[in-house]
This record gives sequence, structure tokens and C-alpha cells, in this order.
Amino acid sequence: AKANFGKEGGSRLFPFSSKRKRMSVLVKNNDSAAWTMYHKGAGEIVLQDCSHYLDANGSIQPMTDSKRQELHETISSFASQALRCVALAHRTDIESVLKPSTCTAEECATLLENHMCLDALVGIVDPLRGDVVEAVKTCQSAGIFVRMVTGDNLETANAIAKQAGILTKDGVSMVGEEFRKLT
Repeated sequence: AKANFGKEGGSRLFPFSSKRKRMSVLVKNNDSAAWTMYHKGAGEIVLQDCSHYLDANGSIQPMTDSKRQELHETISSFASQALRCVALAHRTDIESVLKPSTCTAEECATLLENHMCLDALVGIVDPLRGDVVEAVKTCQSAGIFVRMVTGDNLETANAIAKQAGILTKDGVSMVGEEFRKLT
């Protein structure tokens, strides 16, 4: 399938949103009228909207509670290693739900970003720059309390903050929602 973004009948891109932590692309198969939605986002968020998964042989299987738990454990394992977990998923025959060539981002989010098939979970490392640990130490020795604010999964953020020397044994971490309640 060719993307043909911006052309009539071409693929549709709904960009990544840091608020939703996900994005979608609607792609028309050039050989038929069928469309497929390809989706990526934060592992823990995308996983909750998947009803199926691809097994090791590439066959679509129903998402069981035990498989979902196994995948949550994989996400947690990635996060504890300071890896950002990204889920890749898809949904076929979306034209039976809406008109892909004219749908809005909101319609895509509410009507299509569910009942997806999980294709993969990937852990992406974003290593600290070489000067970060030393810069944090310098600030701390000058009496500056260094804080880190990120949209990452809390486990991932904790692991990165520990590597940087920001989060200490008795330190506190919280999600943004919790933080905003403090003001």
C-alpha cells in the first residue's frame, strides 16, 4: 500500500499526542477498498484497547486475561530497565465502522482505537547524555534540588531518574495528575 498522504483517497495521519500518548495512521490498500489502521503508543495505554494479539507465528489470537497479564509484566520489565515501552497495533476493515477518507481525529480515537490487534511491544532506550550525571551532582552540591518532569511511564521515569542521580533511596516520585493536585 502506498501512503499518498495529502492526496484524495490517500492515507490519513493522526499525529502523536503527548496527552493521549498515541497516534494512528489509516492506510488504504491499493488493491482493494479495504483500509487498515496502524497504531502506536505507550505500551500500557495501547494494550488496554487490544482484544487480540499476534502470536510468535504471526497468527491472530484472542487476548486472554493471562496473556494480558504476561504483556503487562513485559511492559513493567522494560520500564524497570529504563526502556520506553511502545506498543504497535492494527485494526482491519475499519471502513465498516466509519468513512476513513473523511473521519476526524476524534472519530478515529473514539471509534477505531479499540478492538485492536497487538502486533508488538518494543523497549526503546534513550540513554542519558554523558554530562547529565555530573551536571546533577554539580547542582546538588551547590544546594539545588534537581527535579525531573516527564510524560514517561512512572516506572521508566524512576529508573531514568535513578541513573541520573536525581531519585534517591528516600526520594518521591509521582504521576502528573498527582503533582497537579499539589498546587
